[in-house]
Amino acid sequence: MIRRDSFLLLLIVGLCTGVSLYNPLVALAVLFVASTTCMVMTKSWNDPGYLLATLLSFYMIIGGGNFSSYRGEIETDFMQFLLVGALCLLTGMGCAQMIVVKNLQWPILPRSPTLSSQDATYWIGVSALPGLAGIAGMLFTLPTLPLFAPSARFLLAPQWQVLIECLFVPMILSLCAMAEDREKKSAYKAQAIFFLILLSLTGYRGWVIEGIGLATMVWLMITVSKKKKFFGVVFALIVSLVIIFSLALLRRLLEVDLYAPAESLRVHGAEKWPQFFAQIHFAFRESLYTAQTLWQLHDPTIEHSSLFFADLWTLLPGVQPAAGDILAQAFGHVLGGGLTAALPGVLYYDFGYATFYHLFFAGIMLGWGWKKVEKSRSILLAALYYYAFFSFLHLFHRGALKPSYFIIPILLGLILCMREGFYRFAQAPDYRGMNDSSAPLLAHAAS
Repeated sequence: MIRRDSFLLLLIVGLCTGVSLYNPLVALAVLFVASTTCMVMTKSWNDPGYLLATLLSFYMIIGGGNFSSYRGEIETDFMQFLLVGALCLLTGMGCAQMIVVKNLQWPILPRSPTLSSQDATYWIGVSALPGLAGIAGMLFTLPTLPLFAPSARFLLAPQWQVLIECLFVPMILSLCAMAEDREKKSAYKAQAIFFLILLSLTGYRGWVIEGIGLATMVWLMITVSKKKKFFGVVFALIVSLVIIFSLALLRRLLEVDLYAPAESLRVHGAEKWPQFFAQIHFAFRESLYTAQTLWQLHDPTIEHSSLFFADLWTLLPGVQPAAGDILAQAFGHVLGGGLTAALPGVLYYDFGYATFYHLFFAGIMLGWGWKKVEKSRSILLAALYYYAFFSFLHLFHRGALKPSYFIIPILLGLILCMREGFYRFAQAPDYRGMNDSSAPLLAHAAS
């Protein structure tokens, strides 16, 4: 039996493959419209396949379309390369989700409480300590907050960045506790928002977008009203775009080395576009254009250090350049910081045509992980999965692996293994069919 969502996703991929022979941008537009329509019609708001197709196609259309002369022209051949890479990713995801998961009920009722109320308060506080230490280090070492002085974030020491990013751990625990403890739902929601605000102080828009996406997906899983789900998703998308626009605008207003917002539109031939659209276009285009340059420079006969793993090597003793610094040295700095390149370009520069196999495998892993989440019906696994999902979207934009992609899940696993009376949610009894109040009580008694 073929799963409906996966079948529709594969049909969309096949349609876009045919249209791509005509024009890659048109094919991306078809992918965006078709995936968004299927998501709305099937009300699969939390389905990662539709979500990935919608977000990636939107990103590549806005950034890859030649709506301005910013950074130069994006070639049609490169857009076809991007499209084929995205289709390989989505095909792998659709194939991994083909088997139907039976007896599925959304919104999900967790198999067992991830943390009791007392445990949640304790471990949220403990897991927040590294992040708060990172915030303190940032405040003491920088003259001003990077949120209000964008160039200051390039002066932030890497160790403080890693510590601050660990605030995702207490944020995830707060979201899980919010889903499981309805009496203290408002308090846990406030805690999650507090940690998101702390993450935003660094000025890294990627962290803020990840946090908003993660919180939205967890909220969708515990919300019954389909109308609320629809407006919640639309609201989260609007807020994310407003944040991208606001930080880009703030950067141009505060930094004297950059063109002012109105001047940037004139210089880059984007006067006919609204300021809101143009600044988002500039933000996406820089990464895609750098990826195109890497795609053009690929030469299998020349040995070079890996860009994809470069940030991981910075954990080794000695001074190791990060991927952003390597790219900035080659193509020029922006306010003294590094550059990002979209994932397909980085993979092609490192591995050549094996890029398509890697993206297909990444899609299989994302689809397989989602199947595990659906079968377990665990809110913790769901939160971990969506952290990985939005981290992959972040990786698609920046191109190089970050240590935090592994550190955050490891820290969460250690916390759950260390806590007293740890209850293995993956092997918990199935409480489907019971009412919402009795299931957590029975789970607590069983532990």
